Amino acid sequence: MARIYDPRRAQIYRRLGIDTVATVTWTVDQAIRRLFPDTPWTDWSDPSGHLLLVERGLPPAWAGQRLERLGAKGRLRLVAVQRDEMPLLPSADLVGQEGDRLHLAVRKEALADLDRILAEGPGA
Repeated sequence: MARIYDPRRAQIYRRLGIDTVATVTWTVDQAIRRLFPDTPWTDWSDPSGHLLLVERGLPPAWAGQRLERLGAKGRLRLVAVQRDEMPLLPSADLVGQEGDRLHLAVRKEALADLDRILAEGPGA
């Protein structure tokens, strides 16, 4: 186990199989994410910066809708849904519920498209 002071190094340690203890920076970041859940966050990006893993709250218009409709081939893909602290892997019949947190892989150039799709709702 290692205590780290640079949160960016946590990924390196994790890949090496070394558990890390978070610093105040990481803990504060997590608290801010919970206090402001509608703020867009980028959780990860590949070294080139072209592929991002982002977290978004499910807009009310998407509640009761099949989440498979969020995909855009080669541009964005729903990776997981956090529902009541339980992670779910998406399936063809997964329906969104109020309070869901979406984790999506998205190409950097499609980030605005993702936000537009979420804002306009499934009927757009």
